[in-house]
Amino acid sequence: AAGPPAARRSSSRQSLEGKEPASLAAARAAADEARCEVRRISKQDVAELGSIVKPLIDVRVAMEGATFLLCEASSIPPAIIQEDPAIIRVGARLPDPLIDWGFVRSVFAKPDTLKTFLHFSDTQLDDKAKLENIKFFCDHYSLKDSPPEPRSKVTQTLLAWVMAQMNLATELALHKPATETKALGSSIEKATAALMQLSVADFVEIKAMPQPPGVVQLALEAVLRLLADVDSWPRTRLPWSKIKAVLFGRADFLKAMLDYNGSDLRSQQKAARLRQFLAGEGDSSIEAAERANYAAGVCMQWVHAHLEAAEAKR
Repeated sequence: AAGPPAARRSSSRQSLEGKEPASLAAARAAADEARCEVRRISKQDVAELGSIVKPLIDVRVAMEGATFLLCEASSIPPAIIQEDPAIIRVGARLPDPLIDWGFVRSVFAKPDTLKTFLHFSDTQLDDKAKLENIKFFCDHYSLKDSPPEPRSKVTQTLLAWVMAQMNLATELALHKPATETKALGSSIEKATAALMQLSVADFVEIKAMPQPPGVVQLALEAVLRLLADVDSWPRTRLPWSKIKAVLFGRADFLKAMLDYNGSDLRSQQKAARLRQFLAGEGDSSIEAAERANYAAGVCMQWVHAHLEAAEAKR
């Protein structure tokens, strides 16, 4: 017997690339099977999902997960959480949303979204920022321990596809050769060497700015967040006055950066949240920060080097 399509694809892949670890082969087969099930969803089903204004938890998780998988990490706007101080929350509460719901709806409103699901391949999972988002998403909603119960066949199919792709992403990352580790180590060394050349005087220009360029403020806020415990992070961006007061209010902030060893970045939550913070704020590249201010560029280089090294050590 020829066997089902998913089995034939897995067999062909093994004959071309050599035998895969059993867990990775099983994850590929499950992802293929989930993709076949998506063919049962119609364009009308997808359009109806995109019209939902106030989703239940199963719909929100399925659609947010699909959005994390289908979209570039840098294009996804985080949800804006509005807390009413007059509301007292008692007992267990649902996890906060991660993505702006209007953006999620816009993804599902596109006429070719269903085709995008069907053409999705594991090569799209080979993206560090996307993988960080996936890990954070799974932890945030406790998907391994208690995934939401789907209330419809469409949601069940979509959630199964999301879970299968995310499991495959985890397996791919687990079995990927760590060929970049040495280079990432040298990235931290270069960032640290550049940082050691700076002095407090190099930040005088920044400190004197009533409102610095956005990428300069972003670099310094990223430094503050990297040095702080993730549980103490504010939900919104810090104002420039607060960044100046906290960072330049301590004479040893450069020493604190040099002493930082990145051990707490191995926490998936902190690394993923810092990546999401940078991705949601425009151009966070080292080059953009350096063009605006050299010291800010060094700070951004230091942040990126620690993020990349933390990912390689997992």
